[in-house]
Amino acid sequence: MNFRRETDLPLKMGLLVDVSGSVHTRFDFEQDAATSFMQHVTRAGFDKVFVMGFNAHQQLAQDFTDNVVQLAHAVHSLRDSGGRRFTMRSITPATTNSSRSSRTIRCAERLSF
Repeated sequence: MNFRRETDLPLKMGLLVDVSGSVHTRFDFEQDAATSFMQHVTRAGFDKVFVMGFNAHQQLAQDFTDNVVQLAHAVHSLRDSGGRRFTMRSITPATTNSSRSSRTIRCAERLSF
C-alpha cells in the first residue's frame, strides 16, 4: 500500500480581489499582497488558481492556471472601478472540475488590509 499525506495534494483555489471604490486608497497594496500570496502558495505543475475581481459584478481576470506570472499579471490588470461592495452570492469560475485528488477551497474571503 502507498499512502499520501493530504498536504501533498494539489490545491485548487480562487483568489477574489475587491475592486470596489472602497479600496481605492489601498488597492496597490492589495494587488502586491495578492501576488505575493500566490507566489508563496502556488506550486508550478501542481496547483491551480484563478483570479477574479469583484464589486457589484464579477470579472474573471485569469482562469485556472499554475503559472504565477500569468496570475500576477491578472491581479495587476484589475482596476478599482467603484461600485458597491460585494454581497455574498455564488461565484463560479469559467472552469470547474470536481476531483477527489485535489484540495478545493470553497470559501470567499475579502482581501483587504
